[in-house]
Amino acid sequence: MEWGIAHELALHGSDVSKYVEAYRENKNNPVKASEVIERMMAQDPHGDKDHADLENNNLSNIGVVNYLNTMKEMGLNPKKQVKE
Repeated sequence: MEWGIAHELALHGSDVSKYVEAYRENKNNPVKASEVIERMMAQDPHGDKDHADLENNNLSNIGVVNYLNTMKEMGLNPKKQVKE
């Protein structure tokens, strides 16, 4: 199940820095910060873009690069994404 951890943290977790930056930019207005984050997350709530980019080996997506590097470092073969 190590690949599942790599998938969630490396592929999808690579967006965390964008959310942190949104909070920093709106640190004096936490309600606005939350609204900005909600809008960002609503654009792709299920990570479909990350999944498509991984399937297409789109290395312009930092999450894909992080996922592939993490899997390699763990000595695991990357799993193709299959929509269930």
